[in-house]
Amino acid sequence: MIKHKVLSLVLILVLSPVFVHGQTKQGIEEEFTKYMEFLEAKDFASTMDYLPNALFEQVPRDQLLEAMEASLNNPMLEISFKNSMIHGIEDIFEINAIPYALLEYSTEMDMKYVNTPGDSELLYVQSALETQFGKESVSLNKESSTFTISSQKKICSIYEDERWKFIEYDEKQPQMAEMILPGEVLSKLKDQ
Repeated sequence: MIKHKVLSLVLILVLSPVFVHGQTKQGIEEEFTKYMEFLEAKDFASTMDYLPNALFEQVPRDQLLEAMEASLNNPMLEISFKNSMIHGIEDIFEINAIPYALLEYSTEMDMKYVNTPGDSELLYVQSALETQFGKESVSLNKESSTFTISSQKKICSIYEDERWKFIEYDEKQPQMAEMILPGEVLSKLKDQ
């Protein structure tokens, strides 16, 4: 009986740092950094492991992976991500025994045309990108036919399956986040 209690205590002491570390701001930062490294490396299959399970109830995992690969592996464009930086992680809070935390970060995406398009096409694309991301967030290097899009983003971190997972909250297109996040989390994101 005493042996059993000692073994249980040892297991708790050995495993609790792993569990506790995972549910810290440092754990969020480490998991988010891994997620962004996979995204920057265009390892989209690995990024799927960092998306919440509820997302796959809305869009099947294989369809989402296929859509990411099709849009970010466009043969007419070289797309790359760079300069990802976390600007803040808010305190972890629980809703229905599920840990959440809000995160803000910035990143840059370069879109370089493989074949140089004409000026009118570049201006058309620039206008479309400025409409979507804001004029101040889009720059064009005409010599290299490269657009750089800078963005500040809000992310909801969700602790599930023993890892932090992430979903972006876009104020212009909040529908996906609204389908999978509780109202209390959405309110915090809107107030952030």
